[in-house]
Amino acid sequence: MRSYLCPVSRLTFYPTRNAVYGRKRGRKVGSGLGKRKADDQLSQNMWTKKSRTRIDRMTEEERLVHNADNADRSAVSKKKAKFKKTAAYAAMSAEEQKVALQKIQEDVMQKR
Repeated sequence: MRSYLCPVSRLTFYPTRNAVYGRKRGRKVGSGLGKRKADDQLSQNMWTKKSRTRIDRMTEEERLVHNADNADRSAVSKKKAKFKKTAAYAAMSAEEQKVALQKIQEDVMQKR
């Protein structure tokens, strides 16, 4: 496998097979294999546990709203990140960039 030099840390690293072939890690969503971890294997981090119990206490409607908010936030973030990689974004002034990002957010939310 080919090695790469990281420009920031100046270290040599070997990309994972998934990174080379563009596949995401883990199993596919909806594969129907059940839970990935047993309850005793879940993270014991205080903030993770707090979040997990908060989500567990939600009603079905609250959970749907929570998941929809997360999906909206993720969609906007991905669209903004994609736009920031373009040459048009780099050519804009700071004020134009701010306006363009706001327009992207409005467009994405309008479609959803």
